[in-house]
Amino acid sequence: MTSTPNNPNETTICPSFLQGSCNEGNNCPFSHVIGDATRSAGANPADLVVGMLQLRQGDSMAELNAAEDDKENCWHRQFGGAVVQFGDGAAVTKVSFASDFSAVRLTNLSANVTANALVRTFARIGEQVSVDNICMTMSLQDATGSPVPVQADIRVEDPRFAARVCGMRELAEYLPAKLPTCATAAQHLARTNITSLQWADSKKVLVLWQNPTKTVNLAFGSRQAATSVNDLFNDGLYGVRGLRIASKLNYRLVNMHRYGVPTVTTMVWTIALEKVPVQTTIFDITGEIHKNLQPVGFHEENGQSVAYRDRAATVMILSHLAHAGEIVWSDSRVQPSTAGNEHRVEVQFLTETGAARAVRWLNNRTLLRGSSEVLTVKVIHTVRIKVSAVIYNAVAAAIISQVPVWRQGHVLFTAYPPTTGFVVIKLEGTVRKYTASAKARLEKMLRGRVIYKMDGKTPRWASELAKRDTNGDPLVPLRIQELQAKYGVAIICDRHKRQVRLVGTAPQRDNGKAALVRYIDKLNAAALAAEAFTITLSYDMILWLSNSGADIVKKALGKTNLKLELASEPRRAILSDEESYRTALHIFRTLPDHIYPGRESTTHMVTCCICWTEDADIITTPCRHNYCRSCFESMCRTNVNKGIQCLGDADSCKAQLPLSLLQKNLSPAAFERLLQDAFKAHMQHNFQQLRNCPTADCEQAYRAPQMPDIPGLDAECSTCLACMASVCRRCNAVHEGLVCEEYQDQASGGYRALERAKAEFGIKECPNCGTLIQKTEGCNHITCPGCDVHLCWSCMQQFEEDFIYIHMLLAHGTHIDVDE
Repeated sequence: MTSTPNNPNETTICPSFLQGSCNEGNNCPFSHVIGDATRSAGANPADLVVGMLQLRQGDSMAELNAAEDDKENCWHRQFGGAVVQFGDGAAVTKVSFASDFSAVRLTNLSANVTANALVRTFARIGEQVSVDNICMTMSLQDATGSPVPVQADIRVEDPRFAARVCGMRELAEYLPAKLPTCATAAQHLARTNITSLQWADSKKVLVLWQNPTKTVNLAFGSRQAATSVNDLFNDGLYGVRGLRIASKLNYRLVNMHRYGVPTVTTMVWTIALEKVPVQTTIFDITGEIHKNLQPVGFHEENGQSVAYRDRAATVMILSHLAHAGEIVWSDSRVQPSTAGNEHRVEVQFLTETGAARAVRWLNNRTLLRGSSEVLTVKVIHTVRIKVSAVIYNAVAAAIISQVPVWRQGHVLFTAYPPTTGFVVIKLEGTVRKYTASAKARLEKMLRGRVIYKMDGKTPRWASELAKRDTNGDPLVPLRIQELQAKYGVAIICDRHKRQVRLVGTAPQRDNGKAALVRYIDKLNAAALAAEAFTITLSYDMILWLSNSGADIVKKALGKTNLKLELASEPRRAILSDEESYRTALHIFRTLPDHIYPGRESTTHMVTCCICWTEDADIITTPCRHNYCRSCFESMCRTNVNKGIQCLGDADSCKAQLPLSLLQKNLSPAAFERLLQDAFKAHMQHNFQQLRNCPTADCEQAYRAPQMPDIPGLDAECSTCLACMASVCRRCNAVHEGLVCEEYQDQASGGYRALERAKAEFGIKECPNCGTLIQKTEGCNHITCPGCDVHLCWSCMQQFEEDFIYIHMLLAHGTHIDVDE
């Protein structure tokens, strides 16, 4: 893909690729690159910058998966933050997380740079990048007609790719643009986010400290003036820069001199204003005092240079923060807070570990040596959700009503103006519990409610709502759009779960629900009426129709009497009336048997290969084994751990059943449940690599990092996208603020109690997944219920099923426990 495509299709994303089913590969005329195809012409490019692009948790399925999968059956689902690819038998073939990817952004490239040139450039520095990994802007021009330098995003399935590339200072020497590399800017752009639907992290740190203060003594010419001003300050009628300042009345004797000789002693009345912000000037104070009560003199105590203290504080804080971890962005401007008595510095770290370390090191420390100011360091928990503008507008009023409640928990809400039809919502808070609560409330409002039938369990659905246009995008019926505009709601049609969700405030949902139910019922009634005049099309029939058959049928029936539905399963021809149906059926019956094998419907009783009973409702697999529907559904439920294999020929066939066959013969809910159970089984089998969030009832998944077991190593924390808990990926526990050894030391009491219980009741731990197993009697060949590995109970070693008995006989002399 080049920056100046000659074919307009090159900038159009392939609809089949979006669905994971494009078979054309590199020969496809459409683009297989998901990203920002165009940029704003008004963008102001910086110097040549190499910056990481962070792939957040929750990136969409199409964005996380490149075009390397060009198989016929390419099925993806998103479970617990993971994008899961399934193959035949519902077996998991690939699991992708946002953390598996990294990216760099090259800006200020010359307009003639192509993707192929960048591929060759990266090859020179030892990095393998393909054209499919590169998304470039189109060549643009500014107001004067001059070409605007383009930028390129290179995304690779390698979590360390961006770190390696950003550390290469020689990269600019190979790039096809003679511009300098700005290393500092590369760090600041190191975590520029790209199109992601939802993410959460705790990488920002806020440092607060009290402003330095001073004492200001004001001298007055009379006791009455000093007393009046003193009372006005203490009563709050006078203040300093909007702050209430305490005042103390005092007097002192002053010797008046003449020619160096004391002549008279006089009394001077003063007031002492304490804890005045150090940047306050005498004009800030006297401006509050009436002109008849103005002081005759003043004196400051403990007043240091404001500029010096601010610079010293900023340098000290940023230096300590830099030791805590790599900083990718910082606001070094020391700004007073709204209360006027605090300063703040805000930074963002590369990892959450660095942010946690900064809090542990700096919180409650003094600002400068010898000063009394104490630092308050807090982590800012950030949540961003990218949602359709239609959905946001439907619940905007409900969200705004929650903002004051969230603010009480120190959670700030921001909604950015919609771009390309999406609104980005941001929540930021310094208390994790309140931020998680606000996130849960926000997600509940955006999720809406499912429309159920009268039984309250079965979702209402119409097959017409699952249709897609020629580009593969969901085809929203005009009536749905009218209902959304009329009632101010958003209507979401989930074709995977075959359900409709209604998003909006409670009154809006109540008003629009009845009209939506009537429309769905109308669609189902029309589909039921058309079902009588429907002919299911086989693959050969579709080929025949695409060549010349469609013209033959339309010539016999008329163009308006035939409608072909080829985008949904099963593919079918719908006739307008009974006469057209009979005519089309007559034409199909004249075709050869390999094109149209159908004949007059007769009931054939076929024997099921499992229960050996005859049934007319039979499912035939590609390996030509027959199942009754009950046995087929039972087989799909019970064999998910090893993949759905054919049990024909007395369980010797073992052929993996195609996903298309499973989807066709299972209900949508059962098929989705099958895929989810298959992913759970895959996680149990790969416990060392894939783990669930340890928080109760949280199903978020993540990939365990390959980290060395070094004592004292800081926890590798990350914020769970679902529950907002800070999970240590090193030991799979929640222990925010503690290193792993400190947490294990605190939890050792419970650990010792568990060890005593295991010894007392004969419980052992699976060496592969940690599942606790108890054996009371029988064979020492144990199959772990968690990960299905085969274990020898005597030594708890893991073996293949065919060799475990040989091991038990050779190593232990028997496969059962023998009482001595």
